[in-house]
Amino acid sequence: MNLDNIIEITVVIINIVCAVQSCISDHKHRTLPNKICKSLFITNFIASFYFGYFIQSATITSIIFLVLLIVWLIGGFGAGDIKLLCAFSIGIKPELTIACLVLVGFLGGFQLVVMYLVGLMTKTNLFEKGIPYGIPISISGVAFTALSLFSL
Repeated sequence: MNLDNIIEITVVIINIVCAVQSCISDHKHRTLPNKICKSLFITNFIASFYFGYFIQSATITSIIFLVLLIVWLIGGFGAGDIKLLCAFSIGIKPELTIACLVLVGFLGGFQLVVMYLVGLMTKTNLFEKGIPYGIPISISGVAFTALSLFSL
């Protein structure tokens, strides 16, 4: 096992642990703690730098941040979701970023349908506390950071 493999496996494990924590926090409290987002950002920053796609990923992450900041300002997206998405996107190869965002959208749409149907069956408004969009972001982020690392 060489150094590259050790780094890849370590990054994936850290991403999975942080993603699980962010899913639990977002589901229970509708918040994404800064320490989780910072850990993810630093880990994925180092990985993208080490494996040579940092400049491109940083550019794309900056664009994602600016676009979603505007969406946040008009009330369409949570700031924690932006932090989490940017923390993952810095570690995703540029050619995989669009696919990651599409998967976030599909998983988010699926989550909304499930929440709506459960709300109908239980006669409760599950959207009252907000939508835990950190869950689809975490699933997509882990999948695509792993794909980025293991497709070198």
